[in-house]
Amino acid sequence: MPISDSNDKNINVTSQAKEESAEKFWSLLLENVTSAVHDLEVSIETNQNKDILLQQLLTIIEKIRILVVASNTLEILDFKVNHRQILNSISSLIQCTKVASDLKTLENIGAVQKCCHEVSLANKHFVVAAKEFGANLMNLDLIDFTEKFPKPNFLKNFSDLESLSESDFFDLFNGETLHFDQEFINLLDKSRKSLIRSISLLVKTIRLNKCNSNTLISEVRSLVIDVGNYLASVDEIPISSLLDDISMDFKVNRITLYNNLASLVNATQQATSPLCPINSLEYVILNLGLVERSIKDLFVSTKFLLEEKGTLSNEDNTSISKENLKNKSLADDNDGLELVFGSDLSVKGGTLKGLLNYLLNDSISGSNFESQFLLTYRTFTTSTILYEHLRQFFVENVNTKKLTSELVRVRVLEVLELWVENYSEETEEDTKILNEILHLCQSKFLEHQKVKNAVDKLIQTVEEKKKGRLSKSFSSNSVFFLKFSLNSPPPILPKNLLKISLLDIDPLELARQLTILESHDFISIKPFEFLNKEWSNKNSMEISNIKNAAKTFNMIMRWVAETVLNATEIKLRAAYIKQFILTAERCRTLNNFNTLMSLLAGLNSAPVHRLRRTFDQLSSKTKAILDSIGTLMSTTKNYSAYRETLHHLQNSASSSAGIIPFLGCHLTDLTFIEDGNPQFLKINNNQNHQQNKNKIINFSKRIRTSEVIKLILNCQRRIYNLTPIVEIQNFLKEKLTAGEEADGGGLDETRIYELSLSLEPRERDDEKIARLLAESGFL
Repeated sequence: MPISDSNDKNINVTSQAKEESAEKFWSLLLENVTSAVHDLEVSIETNQNKDILLQQLLTIIEKIRILVVASNTLEILDFKVNHRQILNSISSLIQCTKVASDLKTLENIGAVQKCCHEVSLANKHFVVAAKEFGANLMNLDLIDFTEKFPKPNFLKNFSDLESLSESDFFDLFNGETLHFDQEFINLLDKSRKSLIRSISLLVKTIRLNKCNSNTLISEVRSLVIDVGNYLASVDEIPISSLLDDISMDFKVNRITLYNNLASLVNATQQATSPLCPINSLEYVILNLGLVERSIKDLFVSTKFLLEEKGTLSNEDNTSISKENLKNKSLADDNDGLELVFGSDLSVKGGTLKGLLNYLLNDSISGSNFESQFLLTYRTFTTSTILYEHLRQFFVENVNTKKLTSELVRVRVLEVLELWVENYSEETEEDTKILNEILHLCQSKFLEHQKVKNAVDKLIQTVEEKKKGRLSKSFSSNSVFFLKFSLNSPPPILPKNLLKISLLDIDPLELARQLTILESHDFISIKPFEFLNKEWSNKNSMEISNIKNAAKTFNMIMRWVAETVLNATEIKLRAAYIKQFILTAERCRTLNNFNTLMSLLAGLNSAPVHRLRRTFDQLSSKTKAILDSIGTLMSTTKNYSAYRETLHHLQNSASSSAGIIPFLGCHLTDLTFIEDGNPQFLKINNNQNHQQNKNKIINFSKRIRTSEVIKLILNCQRRIYNLTPIVEIQNFLKEKLTAGEEADGGGLDETRIYELSLSLEPRERDDEKIARLLAESGFL
């Protein structure tokens, strides 16, 4: 029998607790909450009026208050996360119910049902965690309870409930609020000072010329990881409850640190490139200074924010422990705490079992979680384990009470179909699973028509996949742009196709042909290649389309540099530079940012960039074009100009033109996400849980990874409608591979720089003045 709220006079909670065992009493408390949530679901489906819905919301909140207070966990640090999850789920439920009470659409009703599920799930996880912890249940008497734990003011009237703000919920449990003690600030300050010392030491090492490429990469990677842990600690602060002007500086400084850290990674990559600009190390030092300043600013705004909002106290109830601050990378989990939700109810982390079970929840069908999980699951499990879990769910019907057997199996089949169609790859493991899926479809659990229909669709999808009719991205054989189309723009042919020279090719047509060449590599990249920094693994024996794309990028950059430097006449060199500048500008109009950046990289390489006498031959118009595209692809503020342009193109309803993004930028994002975020979350430090095998997977990290991959996949779906010119294609392939073969696959930096010096020797200022006077006719 459920426990009544304070208005129930027929049930005595104390006597009930004495009669029942602790296990049954926990179940009773949880059933009390579940029953109240179910009543709200029924009411929203049957179009009950607003007053009834508000009354049921009050009942749910009161049942949860009884549960939490009875658990005796209000002052236990390990349960801060659980309490916050419950509060956030209640907040979302109230907001969704308000909307649905005013406008009862299927979408709004579905949102309420989803929030009801989240409330039940948060309380279930809390009870399991409390039992595992060994929390002592309080002997509650209704009279004592209402006297010792009176309802907060905002729970006494219906109208008050409608105007609740999110911060009000932190007073729900008898005025409890989140506190961060002085020790937390001290630890944060200690981390800040350690980071600043590391930056200062690195700057000193660079200035003393004691930092080679490998050392620089290693030191910056270590710094990124340390700053990532610092940010992870700061991110634990519940900023959602601090929505005012005071928190604005905190948010801005936090974002600024993220951007400056990404800019540092970009500068490091540029400084370790074979054709790096002369001042590349100074640019690294500049970005190190910006990171240092951002760390200081973020610490100041964090401390000020906590002090102003009154969340800084001297009590020993900090929500972030010393252990969490020192090491947030690994954490053992208990079997009960399967999912961790953020303040926006997105999945922040979970055990493998918890994430897999959540995937099969029918309420998240078609949600972001579905695609986020299937895009990134290979970073924490395998296709075989994923399929085995789905198979067991289908056959054994392990399920929650809400779902019938028929719906369970239909949901499993839906997930399998989605995986086969969009996320399976041409690997031995995935191919084997396709055959096992067909075998599963012959099982005996096919008596329901809905299941049969889902099975038929799945079988058809598997057969089509095996025949090669389905593919997440276009394969190299289905090159749509290699076939002439009446809708494609007419090609601009050079005068003599039998003997092509670079300057004979129109810049627009050269940009088109380079786009066709780059598209081969870009559209062949599979989503799983972006995971675990696989593209940077030099020991990997697998063919990597990302590595092929990077190779093409480097070959174009090298071709630009060597074409300019092999021209002995200054006017010819200037003509080549102009041709590459105009081609880069045409790449911009074609939305081919990768080729645009490779052309710019060649022009900005140290051996070419130093040829100031050659660049002086260019017209002011050509120089303006170079400045314009240089500004677009500038690394300033983490490629902010490029990102804004790409975002506009992808969100423009009128634009369906092809896009090739600058892969280097997005691979840097993925590197930053991978190195700067722990694989697992540390939830609590309960020693009883240290021996458990499961860990809380950091799913927030996977969400960020999936966002980058989705951006790239969206570009892959954009179709270029261009006609290849075989002669120009052959010309480009010959030129791009010539330099690589000449240097045995590597770049002879010494040779190419000496070539630059032979064309334009270094000059003292007086020598330069004398030369300019001679060229102008004064001497």
